[in-house]
Amino acid sequence: MKKLFLLPALFLLSSSLFAENIVIEPKVDERTELMSIVFRLAGAEPYSMRQFVQSYSADIDKYFSPCTNHKIISFTQQVANELDAMKFAIYTEISADTIRFIKDAENDWVSQHWKVNSAEAKRYLELLNDFYRESNFHSFFEQHSQLYSVAEKRFADRLKAVDLDWFENFHGELPRGKFICIISLVNGGFSYGPSITHTDGSKDIYSVMGTWRTDKKGLPLYPDEIVPTFIHEYNHSFCNPLINQFYLQLRKKAKQFYRPVADAMRTTGWNNERVMLDEILVRACVIKYMEKNDASNVKERVAFEQARGFLWIDRLAASLDTYLANRDKYPTLRDYMPEIVKLQNSLSFGKVQEEVGRGWPVIVSTSVRNNDRNVDPNLTQIVFTFDRPMASPTMGLSYCSERMGNKIIPFITGREWNEDKKELIVKVELKPDTKYSISLWGWIFKGQDELPVNGIHYLDFKTRTRYTQVADSTAGKQ
Repeated sequence: MKKLFLLPALFLLSSSLFAENIVIEPKVDERTELMSIVFRLAGAEPYSMRQFVQSYSADIDKYFSPCTNHKIISFTQQVANELDAMKFAIYTEISADTIRFIKDAENDWVSQHWKVNSAEAKRYLELLNDFYRESNFHSFFEQHSQLYSVAEKRFADRLKAVDLDWFENFHGELPRGKFICIISLVNGGFSYGPSITHTDGSKDIYSVMGTWRTDKKGLPLYPDEIVPTFIHEYNHSFCNPLINQFYLQLRKKAKQFYRPVADAMRTTGWNNERVMLDEILVRACVIKYMEKNDASNVKERVAFEQARGFLWIDRLAASLDTYLANRDKYPTLRDYMPEIVKLQNSLSFGKVQEEVGRGWPVIVSTSVRNNDRNVDPNLTQIVFTFDRPMASPTMGLSYCSERMGNKIIPFITGREWNEDKKELIVKVELKPDTKYSISLWGWIFKGQDELPVNGIHYLDFKTRTRYTQVADSTAGKQ
């Protein structure tokens, strides 16, 4: 039996059964909005990206402009790489205009999630309280209650068909605690799956969902593909502890698989092989959820994950069929983990890489040569040519920040496809004597057969010192 989807805050689970007749109310949470906005003001990605409700972001910039020099902003810039904003948020509570660590989880937060020291964690909390009061953040939050209500209702409507029984049926066990769903309007295309372990041993697991689509009125919109992401984030609370338990047995081979795809991994914050292991297991579980619930695009999903660097996910997903067919021998996914260890450690990166991507689209040329150091700054467009008609995405070009150095991305004024959909025309404005870099995220660019381009493709170049002399204002335009 399928239940309605998940929950806001007060949904308790027994150790073996979901509650019946659940009323689901995913919520926009003041704690996560506060942290997301502070990180946005500090210029931290992804909170400073443009993949969210534009009117809301404009309100943020206007309302909090007097606070941009607050000490919390500079402190956040210093610790952004060490502090997980969403984890910090869920370890706090707001009461009587004061933000506190949740008492029975504070030690867990400081020891597990703050990579510097407890004194800095407490100092951050002090500054956050000062910012919260000085900015009158609660007033801003209340002013946007109508927008939040729209997001909550639309998210709830999208998730009515989620099969919650799947979690117990697949994993064979459930945490003793709460499932909590938070919607964030500042997180763009990024979602998170944190959890809290309390002193009584109970564990609350979260799905913090970003917002990256809007309707014609600029209001939050949650497409069908939100469901796999929703399932993905909860799976982290099941899968990450398993990877942690077996990590020493997985590490050596995982390093071999991570190193060649590190650029692609780092674009979304997967900065080491341990995170890669968490992600590949979670994503294989999502594939099993999609198969169980008759999703039509499982094949494309597998190819998408491989293009992002999870090269052996097809083998892992196939192995999970063995797990599902032998539940008397493997009551839980934890019981099956030794077989996953054996599978990974039996693989050769070279052989797997050779097999992945056969028949996928490729970029056959670019109008600007890679590493060209004499590009005319009059140039107004760069053309990427593919070997076949594409499905015409207009996104997927990035700053490639992990390898930028002193390069910048060209100012992009437009993007369009030619008539046969084989050429992506990127319209740009360039400056003289400037190093530029563009990365094309292959997994976003799919052929009309839904197969993606493999990996990340880089275009680095430098413009010459002076503009070409032209006879009139239109010369040199392409």
